[in-house]
Amino acid sequence: MSVTLTNLVKSAKGISRAVVTYRSKGTGEVARYSILFGNSIEAIYRLDLVFLNRLLLDSTLDTVTRLAISEIIATREKSLAVGIGNNPNYTCKDVYVSIAPGIKLHAESGKVYLDGACIEKVQISPPIKPYPKAVSEKAQKKAIVSKMIPSGAWRTFAVDNVQSVASVEGTFLIVSA
Repeated sequence: MSVTLTNLVKSAKGISRAVVTYRSKGTGEVARYSILFGNSIEAIYRLDLVFLNRLLLDSTLDTVTRLAISEIIATREKSLAVGIGNNPNYTCKDVYVSIAPGIKLHAESGKVYLDGACIEKVQISPPIKPYPKAVSEKAQKKAIVSKMIPSGAWRTFAVDNVQSVASVEGTFLIVSA
């Protein structure tokens, strides 16, 4: 973690959003993302459940889509019941240490991550590798549905190789390589 980012993270009180220029590790795409901090993932999951349960009322849905929606509902309900980050179906329990709203450290590596609701994405350069595609039909349906629900806007960015950082009127401006 760069000294500049360390100092900025320490003074992150009052930061409500970040603008991050980021290169996707999977595809090589470079884009500028605007993300909001301080959102309650619990509240977002509750909104997901409202949306998904209403979606299940659609009589035109095929069986695979219904199954995909039902599995997403079960996952959200489990996470809300046991607490976000404690769902036994996922492996991130005790992996991160929150240091400010939307900013966390990986407990072992010390790498900084930003997460929040993505409100804007501007592509700077296109992917150099294709986006990975879901293998099964159900996984493809889950991917489609996940983009429709409120939590579909939630993004996490590993901010290593930081080239420049600034704080302007409650916004982090971060450029990473």
